[in-house]
Amino acid sequence: MSDVYITIDNRKVNGKSIMGVVFLGLAPNTEITLTVNVSDEKELLEELTRFFNGENLLFKTILY
Repeated sequence: MSDVYITIDNRKVNGKSIMGVVFLGLAPNTEITLTVNVSDEKELLEELTRFFNGENLLFKTILY
């Protein structure tokens, strides 16, 4: 099992919870902290970094 948490300004939510992520109010250029606990943390962090850096067209569409 894996754990993914997203933190913004001392607000930490479960990254698997869409309501929690929406609650954070992510916007372009927002600094976030990702905390993961999985068997291959490096690979997951690389994927999440690409996702949050806008290398995911769907995510970019939602934010803009």
